[in-house]
Amino acid sequence: MIEATNGIGTKVMKFRGGMPLLGMTRVFGMYRFANSMALLDSKIRGVGPDQAVGGKGFDNYSWHTDLPPGHPMVSGQQTVEFDLSSVEHAKTVVVWGMNWITTKMPDAHWLTEAWLKGTKIVVIACEYSATATKADDVIVVRPGTTPALALGLANVIIKEKLYDDKYLREWTDMPILVRMDTLKYLKASEIVGGTPAELKQTFIVKTGEKEPPPIQQTTQNVVPEKLRAEWGDYVFFDTRRNEAIALTRDDIGTFSKMANALLEGAVEVTLADGSKVKCRPVFDLVKEYADHFDPKTTEETYLGSGGGRRGVGPPHCKGAGNDALRPRDGAKPILQQRQ
Repeated sequence: MIEATNGIGTKVMKFRGGMPLLGMTRVFGMYRFANSMALLDSKIRGVGPDQAVGGKGFDNYSWHTDLPPGHPMVSGQQTVEFDLSSVEHAKTVVVWGMNWITTKMPDAHWLTEAWLKGTKIVVIACEYSATATKADDVIVVRPGTTPALALGLANVIIKEKLYDDKYLREWTDMPILVRMDTLKYLKASEIVGGTPAELKQTFIVKTGEKEPPPIQQTTQNVVPEKLRAEWGDYVFFDTRRNEAIALTRDDIGTFSKMANALLEGAVEVTLADGSKVKCRPVFDLVKEYADHFDPKTTEETYLGSGGGRRGVGPPHCKGAGNDALRPRDGAKPILQQRQ
């Protein structure tokens, strides 16, 4: 361990305050305090400011993962990447992976006020949580099985074509081709060669250069040249032109050119070296995987062989009595109702 830290003791110092302390220090104070440990390192090792090393400031995800760390690892966003006040504009809110009433107390009123305005609240949890008392529908699942429930929902959405086809093509990676020999994205460089395309929405910091100071940065993403090369560009198959088309990170939303992109099936693509490779869109692979989670299988997974519980919300729900707090006998799970 000493060798791994190069003998720098401050490298193993971790700082993360409790909520009251974070409040007093305006949250970011703990990170500043962690950085200030470089002064201690400078004193102990007798090094200058260019070699001094501070400690590490940990957030709630990396310290004790009180929220799902997989979400930011995959998407780059923390679990709540929207303003909680926006729920008042929703017709249905599914509270999943967050006990809103307990852990977001200052923002709890947005959820209850949305309900008063007619928004339907559905809570999915492994217990009857505080948030469940504010819901119209409560789905209590076995701990650790919610991924199966999500795949079961995806199964129904895909089979019944309840998804927004235009949104899938314009805003998601669902049309991007995946090589069947490596199970990796097919890169544009593999079919046309050359270097990655120039991006309008991304500022590339070339090797040896420094990124511009924050005041000079615009709405562009700022990434190093090496990372841009690792990204590369992607490929989708245009069914109208009957050919594979290169796709960059700029081609999204109103700038998307995937209106006729293939979503299901397989195609054979000719690579730059003349060889051919079988490819399938991401959507087709997701569909195949979700096929394993039909309603019956999903129910057995997330509810267990002994049956599960689907309850209704509190007594203020229309037509509900005091017994509404308890699960309804014989109520079928949502997915099973579609069988």
